[in-house]
Formats: sequence, structure tokens, C-alpha cells
Amino acid sequence: MSSSTLRSIVRSDRFAASTSSLLLVDSDFRIQGANDEYLAVSGRGLDQLHGVEVFEAFPDNPDDSFADGIFSLTASFERTMHSRTRDALPTQRYDVRDERGSGLFVTRYWNTVNSAVTDDDGRVIGVLHRVYEVQRPQAQQSSSASDVLTRLRAENDELRRALDSRPVIEQAKGLLMAERECSADQAFDLLVEMSQEWNVKVRDIAGGLVAAAERRAVDQKNS
Repeated sequence: MSSSTLRSIVRSDRFAASTSSLLLVDSDFRIQGANDEYLAVSGRGLDQLHGVEVFEAFPDNPDDSFADGIFSLTASFERTMHSRTRDALPTQRYDVRDERGSGLFVTRYWNTVNSAVTDDDGRVIGVLHRVYEVQRPQAQQSSSASDVLTRLRAENDELRRALDSRPVIEQAKGLLMAERECSADQAFDLLVEMSQEWNVKVRDIAGGLVAAAERRAVDQKNS
């Protein structure tokens, strides 16, 4: 029953057509499916992933002594399966090996939401793992809140980033309009929805979409 339920999810139009990067694992954390968005952002083929334990497919970077991706994700999976609710992780560094190029680990940052998958009897049979790549988190601002000059500079930098982000947001809207056959307003609403779901600024969501599209274009050109 559990395997048939997982297969039906993987074969569903909703799973395949999702603009989110989705990976489905069973209760043993073995990969049962991934949509095209996930394969693109991870740089893997489905044949490399199906049936493989997720942490075998995506190990921690052995050259990073502080790597805690496996620890954090395992804990999230277990919380999700125990509570049967959605578990969202804060921005997590999780390096990924460049399988199509150098073979070296590349520094990547992700926002992750894990959701329990149940069968018709209500038993937890797996986890739907949703990831979104984000830019490297900015360093914490100085704790000197009384420094007016520092605050003004921070506000000025924020305004400059907002202005600089406009072209990227427009690009992301164009991508969503083409993929979803929707209007500009609907595309922006989608960006806002993703921003709220992931607790990530719209400009960072837009930047991730554009970067993913650029990677797919390069992969297609090189294939």
C-alpha cells in the first residue's frame, strides 16, 4: 500500500508540474521520486537518485568540518514523521557535489520545508522534501543599535538592494508567466506566496528562480 501511494504521488500532474523543487522519500529515507525542478537544481538525473538513501546521494562536504546538513535534515525528517506536520528549516548551508563538472563540492544555501506523507489508513509512509535555493545569508549587522550612522547606512543599503532587485523580479515574473501561462499580476502573486511560505524576501526568491533558469539553459546547451 505504501509503495503504491508513493508512486501515485510521483506520477501525479501536480508533483510533476510544481514550480517548487520536490523530492519524495519513503520512511527509510530512500528516494522514491523527484520532479524536474529538483533534478535541475541538484544537478542529478532521476536514475542517479531513485532507490538511493538520500544522505548517500547527498553526503555532507567532507572538506567542511562544520558541515551539519545531514544532522539538520535527519532531525527535520524525524520531527515531520513523528508530529505528522510540516517542518520548516531556517536557511541551511548544504554543499552539493558538482556531478556534471568538476566533481567538487559547491557551496549552496537552501530553505527547506518537509511534510509528512500518509497512506489511506493514516500511517506515515514518507516525507515530501521541498527545497528552494537562496543566496548566501548576509552577515549579522552590528549590535550597536544606538549608532545612527550605522542605521542610516543600513537603510540606504536596503533601499539600494530594493532598487537593484527590480530587474531580477521582472525576469522571474516573465519566467513564471511563460511556465504557468499567467498574467504579470498573477506571476507576482506567486512570488509573494513563495516568499511567505519560505519566509524569504521576494527578491531572493526571484534571484533563485532566475539562477535556476540560467543553469538549465547552460545544461541544455552543453548536453
